[in-house]
Amino acid sequence: MHLKIHLYIIAFSLLTLTGAIHINAANEHGPIGDIYYPRGGFNGWSAETPFTQIKAGLYEVNLKMAPGYHELKIANKGWRNLWCVKAMDDKALDFGKKYPLIKGKHGSRLWVKQTSSIKMLIDFRQEEPVLLIEQSALLSRSDSNPHQGAEEQSRLNYKTYDEKNESVTFSVEKTNSKYRSYSQSTTQILRDPVPQFSKYSEKPGFPRLRSGSLSFDALFALAQEECRLNSVEEIKDGNYNEGKPLAHSVFETGEKWHYVWTRDLSYAADLGLCFTDPHRVVNSLIFKTGRLRPEVAHKTSLNLVENGLQIVQDTGTGGSWPISTDRVSWAFGATKVLAYIKGEKRQAFARHAYDSLKNTLVIDRKAAFDQEDGLYSGEQSFLDWREQSYSKWILDDLASLGSAKSLSTNACHYQALALAAKLANEFGDHSSHKQFAEWANELKLAINEKLWLEDAGLYSSITAGHHDSAALHKFDWLGQSLVIITGIAGPERAQKIMQNYPHGPLGAPVIFPQQPDVSVYHNRAIWPFVTTYGLKAAARSKCSDVADRAYETLIRGAALNLSNMENLEWLSAQPLLLDTANPKLIGPEINSKRQLWSVGGYIGMVMDTLFGLKVKDAGLKCEPFITSRLRRSYLKESNKISLLNVNLRGKKIDITIHLAEINNDQGYYPVVSTSLNHRKVNSGIITWDSLLENNTIEVTLGSLKRDSLKAKVLSGDPYSKDAAHLFAPRVPEVESMERINNKIRLKIGKQERGGLSYKVYVNGKVVDSTLQTRASDVNGTVISLANRQKGYLSVVAFDERKQVYSHHSKPISLSLAKTIYVDDARVTAKPGLKLSNGPTPYLSNWGKTDERLLIKDIHISESGKYSFQCLYRNLQHRINLGITNGVKKAMLLNSKGDVVCERIIQMPHTKKEASHKWHLSTPLITDLKAGKYKLVLEDYINMSYLDTNESYGSSGGIDGAVNCIDLRGYSISHIKN
Repeated sequence: MHLKIHLYIIAFSLLTLTGAIHINAANEHGPIGDIYYPRGGFNGWSAETPFTQIKAGLYEVNLKMAPGYHELKIANKGWRNLWCVKAMDDKALDFGKKYPLIKGKHGSRLWVKQTSSIKMLIDFRQEEPVLLIEQSALLSRSDSNPHQGAEEQSRLNYKTYDEKNESVTFSVEKTNSKYRSYSQSTTQILRDPVPQFSKYSEKPGFPRLRSGSLSFDALFALAQEECRLNSVEEIKDGNYNEGKPLAHSVFETGEKWHYVWTRDLSYAADLGLCFTDPHRVVNSLIFKTGRLRPEVAHKTSLNLVENGLQIVQDTGTGGSWPISTDRVSWAFGATKVLAYIKGEKRQAFARHAYDSLKNTLVIDRKAAFDQEDGLYSGEQSFLDWREQSYSKWILDDLASLGSAKSLSTNACHYQALALAAKLANEFGDHSSHKQFAEWANELKLAINEKLWLEDAGLYSSITAGHHDSAALHKFDWLGQSLVIITGIAGPERAQKIMQNYPHGPLGAPVIFPQQPDVSVYHNRAIWPFVTTYGLKAAARSKCSDVADRAYETLIRGAALNLSNMENLEWLSAQPLLLDTANPKLIGPEINSKRQLWSVGGYIGMVMDTLFGLKVKDAGLKCEPFITSRLRRSYLKESNKISLLNVNLRGKKIDITIHLAEINNDQGYYPVVSTSLNHRKVNSGIITWDSLLENNTIEVTLGSLKRDSLKAKVLSGDPYSKDAAHLFAPRVPEVESMERINNKIRLKIGKQERGGLSYKVYVNGKVVDSTLQTRASDVNGTVISLANRQKGYLSVVAFDERKQVYSHHSKPISLSLAKTIYVDDARVTAKPGLKLSNGPTPYLSNWGKTDERLLIKDIHISESGKYSFQCLYRNLQHRINLGITNGVKKAMLLNSKGDVVCERIIQMPHTKKEASHKWHLSTPLITDLKAGKYKLVLEDYINMSYLDTNESYGSSGGIDGAVNCIDLRGYSISHIKN
C-alpha cells in the first residue's frame, strides 16, 4: 500500500483549495517557526496552500469545502511537525469555537453540512495556541447556460435509488466539426464544490467516436480529455523529494493524486491507456521499477541481474512488501503495451521488463510462495485498506494479513509468470522459459484447487492467515474477473461466476458481502475500473446481462459526475452518501475526479469491448461485444458506429461497425464479416504488414444471439447498517476457552444479529459437525468440541439462509508456546548482543545488514509440526504506510548443521500507540523429528533497499535503507502431531 492509503485510512473529502496563498518572506513564519498547511482527505493530504501571517502570531487560510465529515491536520511539508486539536474525542469541530492545539498525531474532524467557504485561523499569540474555523458565505454557482448557442443538444435521464430523477445535458457547438467542442451539465450534486457543468474538446491525435448519439460521443471525448489531463511532465508527492516536483513524462493517478502508483498505472494501462499513448505507458512502467541501492547491493546474495532491478511495491500496509505483493500487477500493463510498440523501443522495454520480472519473481518465490498450498501470500490487490475488507483484529496482527493468500494477487502472479515465460522464450533463455511456464501452470492448478468454493459457485477472495489458512466465504469482483480474463477459470466456472456474483441495482460492488460498521470506500462501493474488468470478463463469457449492467454503470457514472470518478456507493451510485445519522459511515471516504484507472476503464469499455479492438504481437482483431440492450439504448440513433483516428504502431485506422436490427430479447450480436480497406479478412486477425499508412476496417454484425444467463441482483436501502442479505455477520469474539475433561468449551460473545450458526476451524479445517453444539441465550453462545486437538482454533459465524459468512475470529492456540528470550544464554548475535536497559530486555533497532542472530540448543522432545515466530515490535512508521517492513531470513539447522527449513519471515509495522505490546511475526512452519536444533536469523531485503526510495522522506528513505525491529525473543509452538 502507498501514500494513497495513508490518505484513505483517516480521511475523506470533498474539498478543493481556492488557490495558493503565499508566504511573503521566510522571517514571517513567526512563532510557528515553519510553513504550515491544512492537510486532510479534502486536499489529498497535500502541502499546497499554506497558512499566511495576517498579524504577528496569527495565521489564516481559506478553503472551499463540500458536505461531509472531514479529517484535518496542520503540518509542515515533511510531516515532521504536526499540530492537532488537544482534546480530540472524535466529535466534529464546531464553527466559531476556539480549540486548543497540541503537537501530536491525532487528527481533528470537521463536520460540514453544506457546500461552504471556510476560513481557518491558528493563533499563537497566547501561551497555548488555538484553532478557529469560521464558515463564510455559501459559494455562488454560475447561472450561465453552458449550452447557449449550441448547434445540437441531447439529454440522458436517470432514475435514482430513491425514485427521483437526474438528468445530464450535452451540447456541441458544431455537429459536423472534425473535432467537436462539447458542454456537459448535470443536475446531480457533485462530490466537489465545482460548477455543475464542464467543457471539453476533441483533440488531434486522439481517437474520436461517432455513434449517432451525441451523449455517447461526448462521454468518450471526456475520457480522452481526462487521459490528456493525467498526462503530465512532472509528478509530486508529499512523501518524496520533500514534496518538490520530479520531472517525468508519465501518467499521474488523478486530480487528487499527483504521483504514479504501480497497481493503478498497471491496471489503467491494461484497460485502455495503451490505445492513446503507449510510449507514456512505457515511461510510467519504467518509473515503477528500481535497482538495489549501492550501499546494500554488495551485501545481498540474491543472485539477481541488473543490480537487482525489480518492480516497486508502493508504500503501504505494515511497511509494504511482502505484506503486499501485488507489485506484479505491473505485468498486466507490460503485457499489453508490448503489443503496441515496435522496433528498438520494444526491444529495449522488453529487455527491461524481462530483467525486472525475472528478479521480482525470484525474490517473490522465496519471500511469498507457500510450497504447501502452491499459492503466493500477500494482501488483496487494490483492496489495501485493511479494515475495509479484512477483520478488525487484523490491525493488531498484520503478520496474519501478510501470510494470507488472495485471489486477485495470485492472478497477478500468474500474469507475471506467463509474461516472464514469454519473454524468456524471446530472449533465448530456455531454462527460465521452462521454469516460469511450469510455475504458471502449477499456480493455475493451485488457484482452482484451493480457492474455488463449490457451494458458492465463486472463488474465495482470501484465505485466513497462518495457523488457519482456510479459504473464506469472501468475494471480490476484481479477483473473479481476473481469473476469467487470464484463463485461470475455465468456461464452466466463468459462467457460474457470472450467475453468482451479487450485483446491486446500479452495479457490481467490489466486495461481497459488505462489512458492518465500516464506512464506504472499498466496502459498499462500485469502482469503475473493476466494473470494466467485470465487463471484459462478461464479454469473454458471452454473458450479455452482466455486460449490460457494466456498460450502464460506467456510462451513468461518467455522465452524472462530469468525470470518471474513483468510486461510488454501490446501492445509490452516489459519489457521496451523506449519512447524517451515522457520520462515521459516510463515504466514499476519498473520491478523485479523472482517476487514472477509471479513465483507462472507460476508454477500454469503448475500444476494447464495444469495438472489440484486440491488439496482438502478430496484428489486431475486431471482436465487438454489442448487446441488444446497448443497441436499443445508447446506439439506437444509427445503423453504424465509427471509431476514427485510431493510431496503432504508427498506422492510422478508422473502424466502422455495421449494426444489426434492434431486438428486444436478451443477447449479443456476433460478427459475420470483417474487411480491411474493402477486402474481406478471412483469418480473423489483421497482420501488421497488411496495414497501410491509412486504413479502414469494417465489421458487420449478424442477427442477435440470445442468451438467458442472468446476473444475481440484490437490492436494499443504501443507509442500511447491517441488512442480513447484504452484510456479513460480525466476527465472533471468543470470550473464553476452557478444557473440561475431554471437551473444549468455547464462550462466544453475543451477536447483534439473530439466526446465526457457527463453525469451528482447527488448523484451517472445519471440525466434524457432530462435535459442535449450539446453545444461544442472552449471554452468547457456548460451543463444545472434543479436546483432542493441537494447533490453532478459530470460529466463523454464518447465516445459512442468506449464505453470508463473517471473517474468522483471531486464531487461538490450543498448545502452550515456549519462548526463548534474547537474554537467554542460548542466544548469541553478530556483532554482539546489545540489550536494552529496563525490566524487559530486548534488542533495540536490531537487524542491520551485517547483524545475525543465533539461538542454539532448541530441544524438540516430540516429533510433529512446529511453528517458530519472532516476538517483536516495529515502530518505524504507521501500520498503513512506509517501506520498512522487517524482512529477515530464518534458517533452522539440525544437530549436524544441515538446514532443515528456510523461510523469509516478516515483522511488519506495529501501532506506536501500543508500543508496550509485543507481536508475533509470520512463522517458519516445518515438520521436525525429536532432537536438538538451532535457529539463525539474518538479513533479507525490503522496499527501502531500492533506489526509487532514496528521496522518500520517512524511515528507510533519505537517511538510508532500514530493515530493523525491536526483538524480544522467539516463540515455538507444537501445532500438529
